[in-house]
Amino acid sequence: MGEFYYLIENTFKSMNNFKIAKKKGLIDEKFKEKIMLAVTEVNGCEICNTYHVKTATALNISKIKV
Repeated sequence: MGEFYYLIENTFKSMNNFKIAKKKGLIDEKFKEKIMLAVTEVNGCEICNTYHVKTATALNISKIKV
């Protein structure tokens, strides 16, 4: 549980950076979601993964090729 709370706390801290970047036109919603998919894959959080896969699907983001 401690790791979960640590990840959640840092997630909310970084959200402001995304908002600023979007306002400045540096990133769009699809690019942001691709970043979030990569981050959640590294973190291994199933809850976050489910959310971001649903969001990516709604944004019509296809599977990311590496």
